[in-house]
Amino acid sequence: MWIIIVGTILSFVYYLTPTARNTGGGGGSFRAAPAGYIDGEPVSQSQYEVAWREAKVAIFMREHHWPTSQPTSQALPTIAFQQLYIAAKVKELNLDVTMDATAAFTRRLFNIPPGQAFPKDKFEDFVKKELNETGKVGEDDFYHWVRDQVGVELLIKLYGMNGDLITSKEAEFFFRRDHEQMTVELARFSLSNYISQIVPTAQDIGDFYTNRQANYRLPEREQLNYIFFNPTNYTPVADQVMAGMSNLDAQIDQNYASQSPTNYMDEAGHQLSAEAAKAKMKEIFRLRLARNAAQTNAEQLTQLFFEEHKKGQAITNQFITKTELERFAASNGLTAVTTPPFDEENPPKELQVPPMYLEMIFQLKAGGSPAFSADEIRDLPKLANKLRGQSDPVSAFLWQSLPNAEQVVLTNYQPPAPSSNQVAATSSNQMAAASSEKAQEVVVQALNKIIGEPCIYERERFKEVALRPETADLMKREPTGLALARLNRMLLEDAYPAELSRNPASDPEDQYKLLQATNGFFFLGLERVLPSENQPLEVVRAKVTEDYRTSRAMDLAGQAGAAFEAAAQAGQAKGQSFEEICAEQKIKPQTLSPFSFDTKSIPEVEDQSEFDYLIKREAYEMAVGQITPFRQTSTGGFVMSLKARTPVEESVVQRDLPDFLAKQREQRQFAAFQIWIGREIQTHVKMPATKPAAGEAAPSSG
Repeated sequence: MWIIIVGTILSFVYYLTPTARNTGGGGGSFRAAPAGYIDGEPVSQSQYEVAWREAKVAIFMREHHWPTSQPTSQALPTIAFQQLYIAAKVKELNLDVTMDATAAFTRRLFNIPPGQAFPKDKFEDFVKKELNETGKVGEDDFYHWVRDQVGVELLIKLYGMNGDLITSKEAEFFFRRDHEQMTVELARFSLSNYISQIVPTAQDIGDFYTNRQANYRLPEREQLNYIFFNPTNYTPVADQVMAGMSNLDAQIDQNYASQSPTNYMDEAGHQLSAEAAKAKMKEIFRLRLARNAAQTNAEQLTQLFFEEHKKGQAITNQFITKTELERFAASNGLTAVTTPPFDEENPPKELQVPPMYLEMIFQLKAGGSPAFSADEIRDLPKLANKLRGQSDPVSAFLWQSLPNAEQVVLTNYQPPAPSSNQVAATSSNQMAAASSEKAQEVVVQALNKIIGEPCIYERERFKEVALRPETADLMKREPTGLALARLNRMLLEDAYPAELSRNPASDPEDQYKLLQATNGFFFLGLERVLPSENQPLEVVRAKVTEDYRTSRAMDLAGQAGAAFEAAAQAGQAKGQSFEEICAEQKIKPQTLSPFSFDTKSIPEVEDQSEFDYLIKREAYEMAVGQITPFRQTSTGGFVMSLKARTPVEESVVQRDLPDFLAKQREQRQFAAFQIWIGREIQTHVKMPATKPAAGEAAPSSG
């Protein structure tokens, strides 16, 4: 398999092209500050990205699912820096992570006995379906993790010796506990049995939508402008460089000869001929040169763009326009592209970067977005009075753009008033604070909606407003996209100088960034920000109807489950078995496959968390014949009875206990190692800030 020689190939490529050590290979990276520090040494964005993907592999291999939930996603930075520290420590201690050790570790992962051929089809299926398609990581990320795990094993031998302190008697107790078979029966109450009974009226759908509008709200979206530097367009440059390297073939021959021929295998696991191996090495080198050329060109043109922009702008730090980018791209034989609107969860397919870099892209709005925030409303009472009084043409325009419900909020808004009665003042101010918060939300949403529309300037509308020179100059440029939104904001700031804070224009280099992605380099920036907005009922009616039926079916399943729970309690009091109770209630019980505490899954239960927490863990605590209360699940719910416990056979104990004892000692060693490495990371590692709560700006790791 070609993957076997990936380390050899990469080291050779790095030997031939020293600049590659600073490019980070694949993946994305802003030209930004380090992602963190280990013993005071900076961790580059590209190193962090590789470790981030390796951390995803680590979570999957440990928990058997990818980090899609919030808790596991939040753990990724910590695990990534742990992997980086492990690699640094292995290097510092000069521990030898051999190819034989990594191969043996991989075989153990796939339960391949020594001497047995490695199942190529099984591994390829794992790479394609699990790593690439589901995990969105690569084969190299998996092998980075394998190598670090072998390093961990070496470190455990040094720092995890306390783990040996477990007796055979303790191990036998845990073995019997973990391998005792449990058989349970379920009385299931599936949503599918109730959905057909739900026939909603128009009123039902309308009320359901009104009470849950937040569920159907579109998130904030962005459109990007970008110029793409595709490495495949630079292969002629690579060919020219290679043609001028008189000693290239000799270096390849030398590198090939320094390794055993068995290190060079194809995808099917067959040894490559010398000619084929050298050709593959040369092609990898060629692609690396092409990527380096693309990066160099991208960096040079990015700098040239900023220089030309600064020379041509009439106002310092003026916004970059789409027209300006298109003109520059065309003059350099490139194409400027505008993406469709997208949110952070659904990025453009061509932008092949990890989620952490999408967060960075969405931070572009921190410097360049004209959107108002709540703290930029300087005088809410005065602004509200102007709007509802329609005291000038701009206020009348804004007021008339508000829906009736939002006009009512501002009409009823009253700021807190001073009072000599402290009790009355406290109660009054609490109500006024709630009113102020709602009014502020209405104003911010209204202003941000307006700035996202076509130019709001009309001579008659702004006849009473003194425009700043900067505003007038930008208007003459007929801006589009984000620059147009900026103009609208500046017009509103000029109309309400006492009520709204001014947002200074950002540095152009804060608006556009050079991003390194797995498929090339993107010089990109914001075209516009589309604020979050409610979708009308007619647009989402089908989804609302589906959600209503599911919600009502869940209610019916819960009611049926609760009724069965009461009947089960009454039946048990009369000495009835679970089967007799089910028969009396006309419910057919489901007997699950026997499982132990050590069982990972069973075919009858697809939801892993349901099996782990609602079935396996609860069954372990139950006595035979005991019946649980009704347990609600995402597909309905169930009531469970423990039918039988079957102790592990003595022959199995005698056969498997020694291996179990060894694994328990390994686990204890690993636990001791984790304590050690936790302390080490606290002392030696400086990580990026944790991801903020919803609504806050996501931090850059740099």
